[in-house]
Amino acid sequence: MPDPDQYVSLVKVKKIVKHNLTSRYVLSSGDYLTGNKKLAIQGTN
Repeated sequence: MPDPDQYVSLVKVKKIVKHNLTSRYVLSSGDYLTGNKKLAIQGTN
């Protein structure tokens, strides 16, 4: 089993974007971070 510490990353959040009930974090690299499964799948396409 892999070491759980391999999956831990520290990211810097530039701002929080709120749209209706969904919150997304804009990272300093310009990427978005979300816990919403539908948005995460949509972003990979």
